[in-house]
Amino acid sequence: MSEFANPESYEFEMLDGSRVKPAQGMGINAFEMLQTEIVRARTKFPGNRFLLAALTEEVGELAAEMLQGNRQKAMREALQVACVAIRIFEEGDSSFADQKPEEMLP
Repeated sequence: MSEFANPESYEFEMLDGSRVKPAQGMGINAFEMLQTEIVRARTKFPGNRFLLAALTEEVGELAAEMLQGNRQKAMREALQVACVAIRIFEEGDSSFADQKPEEMLP
């Protein structure tokens, strides 16, 4: 049986090693966890170059973990997807800074 079948038993390991149970529907814990992940990511990768590539990579890793039925790893990847998406929303991606929107179309 996949870990996805029993979400009530799920716990998430935070970067500091503590373990938290997500609130019903993830709720506020998800936002606290996302904020922590964004701070960590900005410290480790301060620039905004190649964020679209990073987002694509994280989505692929999320898909792989979901297909394998590994809930904890999938939730961690989902958090990273959200983190990179928020960074693109707030910071953009400097890889595309010199391109006009019409130049980015196929």
